[in-house]
Amino acid sequence: MSKFRTTLTGIALTGALVAGGLIMAPAASATEAPRVAQDALDVSEPHLEITPEMVKQAIAEARSAGAVSGEKVQADGTRTVTVTGGATDSRLS
Repeated sequence: MSKFRTTLTGIALTGALVAGGLIMAPAASATEAPRVAQDALDVSEPHLEITPEMVKQAIAEARSAGAVSGEKVQADGTRTVTVTGGATDSRLS
């Protein structure tokens, strides 16, 4: 009988702790994270922080990763390289 009482006491205490936790715990509130707009470069202005060496290195890394999906050379010698990065394409000139 002693083991039966101990088991019932354990079950009752466990139930009381769980019920108390459910009643006294703060309500969960999920809030949507604020969306941050992606920064876009205005290509009509010069950007001194982006050097031609950085662009060449980025294109070389994209080529080595197999992410270059297209390349065009315009009549004035300007190159446009299309890099596929997952769901979006980026064009580097």
